[in-house]
Amino acid sequence: MEPHTHREMIPHDTAVEFLNCFEMIGCPYTADIDPTYLSELLLHPSPYRMRLLTWVFSSIDPEFEKQIESYSQKHGNYSANLQVEGMVPLLTSLASLLFLCSSDDFELTKGTASSPKQIVFWENLLVIAKSSDKACSNMGLPEPNVIHSTMEKLLKTCNVSSAFAEPTVLLPPAIIKEVHMSQKLLPQSKTMRVSPEDISSHLMELKKEFAGYEEKLSQLESEFPNSAIKSDDPSRLNKLTCSLNLMVGDLDQLETTFNETFDNNMRPFCTRTAPTFGHLGPTIQSTDRQLSNYIKMVENLKQIKKFHDNVSTCTKGESKDRILEEECNFLKKSAAIKNSS
Repeated sequence: MEPHTHREMIPHDTAVEFLNCFEMIGCPYTADIDPTYLSELLLHPSPYRMRLLTWVFSSIDPEFEKQIESYSQKHGNYSANLQVEGMVPLLTSLASLLFLCSSDDFELTKGTASSPKQIVFWENLLVIAKSSDKACSNMGLPEPNVIHSTMEKLLKTCNVSSAFAEPTVLLPPAIIKEVHMSQKLLPQSKTMRVSPEDISSHLMELKKEFAGYEEKLSQLESEFPNSAIKSDDPSRLNKLTCSLNLMVGDLDQLETTFNETFDNNMRPFCTRTAPTFGHLGPTIQSTDRQLSNYIKMVENLKQIKKFHDNVSTCTKGESKDRILEEECNFLKKSAAIKNSS
């Protein structure tokens, strides 16, 4: 928002053009106004600017005029400042309907926006106002029949045929080049005429093809007599048409149901990124393998301890050599299992 102490001026030519537009649409608030004062009136907030803006919107469309009159009647007892503040949202919504600004650009309607932005706003607004029906009636445009008679006089005085004397090139250059190339080859194609014998032979081939089709059709009719629809039986044709319509309707309903189900339940999974696996799985597998080997080794050590205890506490009737032999065999097996793991 610009500070009000910095006064920017509308260019003189633009101010004169604005005054001419206001005069064309018959605005009573800009009569006998100097172009230098127009900057003060249009670019700075004031009740006079709001009154002028309200009049311009009322002149554009009768529906706008009804809305503005309805607001004025409801809030006629308010003070001038309150009426100005309350009119800003209404005029902003009307301006947004004309695509002059957004629906929340209240600074532009109030007159506190930047000067270049306001100048563009007034230019577009006056262009729309000049094209309204009320402005055309104020400018005193001639009736349609007068315009038609004037155009007829101009056409009679002008040589219209001279406007179409030269050929008009409407095609792109690439297509024009292809047309010229085909025209060069055209005389050669004219000499290549088709003889009547070729035409008759082609017709005989077509007759043979149609005879084959008729034979196939008769075979199908004989194989499926109930499927043939005769021309004198319109009820069956109507029944078939209704059945096809029902089938197409069911297919359309199935397609709609599938699309809704897919969008609601399956599409979120399609947009997810692919998972990335780390090295935790192979590490756990290797650790489990080493743990199994360790457990086996502990069990073997327990067996060795057991045999040692048996040897040390063996009775007189037991053979020490046999026990030692068994212990040696067990140690060999344990060593073999350890080497294999």
